[in-house]
Amino acid sequence: MAKKELKRKMVDICRELYRERLVRGREGNVSAKLNQDTFFITPHGVSLGFIKERDILLVDKQGKVIDGIGEPSFEIGLHKAIYSELKEVEAVIHVHPSFTTLLAEKGLSIQTLTFELEAILTGTEVIPQKGPVITDIDLVINALKKRNIVILKNHGTVAIGNLDDAFFLTDMLEEASKMSFFAHLLRINTQTTYMPSKDMRKEAIYELFSPEHIEILVSSVNQSKEVREEGRETDLTVRIAMKVLDNGQVYNFHFVQGSIVKVSHDEDADFLFTGSMDCWRAIFNGQLDAFVATSQNKLKIKGNLAELSKWYSSFKKIFELWKNFPVF
Repeated sequence: MAKKELKRKMVDICRELYRERLVRGREGNVSAKLNQDTFFITPHGVSLGFIKERDILLVDKQGKVIDGIGEPSFEIGLHKAIYSELKEVEAVIHVHPSFTTLLAEKGLSIQTLTFELEAILTGTEVIPQKGPVITDIDLVINALKKRNIVILKNHGTVAIGNLDDAFFLTDMLEEASKMSFFAHLLRINTQTTYMPSKDMRKEAIYELFSPEHIEILVSSVNQSKEVREEGRETDLTVRIAMKVLDNGQVYNFHFVQGSIVKVSHDEDADFLFTGSMDCWRAIFNGQLDAFVATSQNKLKIKGNLAELSKWYSSFKKIFELWKNFPVF
């Protein structure tokens, strides 16, 4: 995107954040990467709701202003770190949505009351903060490696992607939080979409994608009466391949009527999912929902996701089952 066009897009997003009441007063900050060496960022002390193109600053990788007048947001350290550690990120939005911040501070679950919210937001993490400026940036980076949005206790949210994606994630999370607020008032118990940041991992048992791990994945599905019955009802006959980005290894699960009849190592599949070893490890350890990973592009998919959705319920059950066999 050209320099002027990107600045104009930033202004539009900033003002939309303000209109949607995702940010108040002079709080919040937004940045967008121009190239690998520079990025635009909103300045300190300027309301996002009234920002103009001339207010936006261009900074280098060290955060030094190279074009524009003013001081960058105090959170520039966070933006620098994200662009340095997560090379694919194009934009960062950090704001303080009211309902999301309230529920996280009170320790109340943010719930998914629609399939869309469940697929996009399940497992959104809440991490602690010690002050008004983010200092423990590594915690934020580690959370964003698994999901494209994270909640900061007492300090709002951080979303990544491109400008549109980061905005939509922030907006949808706040909508889920509003619905959850009223659900709590009505005492409705539903699917929780975030988990505390404390380490809840079980002791690792299997090496990820080792022969022993593959064997237990297959046997657990084939021994599950619930999965097999639902698979027969929905004609769960499909080839699902999982590819590891780090080494190119492929694990192609051949389903027939809800049972796994074969595991091959080719890419001849109806659906091919590609992700890093860390991403797959997080999925099998229950730290990252597979559908969330796909919707937030942590997993790349080759195939028609809409077609796969007819087996959504079955695969939710399968991945819940597979979480019982943690990996290292």
